[in-house]
Amino acid sequence: MQNLERNKEQILREFLEERNVWDLKRVRCEINWLLSKADNNSWADLEDAYRERISERHYSEATKNNKKSCFRYISMKLYPGTVFMRPSYRHYEDPGEMLRLSKGYQELGKEYRELLDAYAALAQKAGKKRDTVFSHCSLASRFLRHLQDMGADSLEEADEKAVMSFFYADSRYERQIRSYSYKEKLAVVFKTCMAVDRYGADCRRILNMIPAFGYVRKNVAYLTEDETKAIRGSIDSDEFSLLERAVMMLLLYTGMRSCDVAAIRLRDIDWEAETINIVQQKTAEPLAVAMLPAVGNAVFEYLRWGFPAPSSGYLFGGEDSREGHISAKNIRTIAYKAYRLAGIRQNKGERKGTHLFRHHAATRMLENGVQRPVISRALGHTDPASLETYLHADFKHLREFALSLELYPVPEEAWGI
Repeated sequence: MQNLERNKEQILREFLEERNVWDLKRVRCEINWLLSKADNNSWADLEDAYRERISERHYSEATKNNKKSCFRYISMKLYPGTVFMRPSYRHYEDPGEMLRLSKGYQELGKEYRELLDAYAALAQKAGKKRDTVFSHCSLASRFLRHLQDMGADSLEEADEKAVMSFFYADSRYERQIRSYSYKEKLAVVFKTCMAVDRYGADCRRILNMIPAFGYVRKNVAYLTEDETKAIRGSIDSDEFSLLERAVMMLLLYTGMRSCDVAAIRLRDIDWEAETINIVQQKTAEPLAVAMLPAVGNAVFEYLRWGFPAPSSGYLFGGEDSREGHISAKNIRTIAYKAYRLAGIRQNKGERKGTHLFRHHAATRMLENGVQRPVISRALGHTDPASLETYLHADFKHLREFALSLELYPVPEEAWGI
């Protein structure tokens, strides 16, 4: 607290230089709150102080996140090199260690925990990515917890009713509540564990009980020409900052994922070759993205006239964040703003988000006759089959295969329906 008292004005000055005046009031408010409690607290660190702060009243999640950002910035200035409230499992490269820290794992009995341990070890040995292993284990832990709640403390005790009730909401198995994708990922865990003698027979029996859902592929969402024009118009409006305009141009014209846009480093931009060279967050594979003049100009204007480039080296820095750059959630917020200003996709249930721009890039390339392998490389797909979903939205070429109704004897009355 003495350190904070001495450096209060310096912290506020640095914040104003690095960020913007609108958030300055929030940081000043949290500093004043901390100093007001300086003589009467039992905090061990700033994390204890933050927990007390949000417990004072019923704050919304957005307000809690704002306060957390302020505390994170204060912590960064008082204790350089430390990270405020880092999620504990992110420390671990070993998915098994991540798994054992999760709440779902800790709620399971010994046998179920050992089953997940066995899967994590086998999957890691087979070369599966850490986050993939953790995701599969998280899904499986929910299923095993359900069996446990149904009275089956081991796979041997699980019966068909317990298994089916996880996938259906009624006893007649008519109202499905789990997806095909969920079933497939769960099956991966049990198929892998069949290689372990201890679990082989029981895993095979559970697999036979899991319902065989049919795979239903929905048509991929895409932006129409009118929607694209509306989005483009909203980007050029005065409502957008230079940073937001640069983000939207990258989303609209490159097809990059939001997490990749957020993590672009300044050194990733090759101005001479007009490319952005990144390592994809999802696949860890390198990707070279063509930077169209419109995109390059937006990024250049942001760097020249926007806020100074952050010391972290990222294009869109976030010094108060764990990674050093703004989050994918911030990118999505900017996209939602573009939809709102464009006056499109505001009805309940309409698909919107950053991934829609990725669909847009893929379908436009297909419509313009770009070869599929080229599109896969441009989007950074590691599996060429990933492009199949976009073919259903390629209406330009689908129309070429349409049959004329004139070839069939249809009564004239049918045309008026």
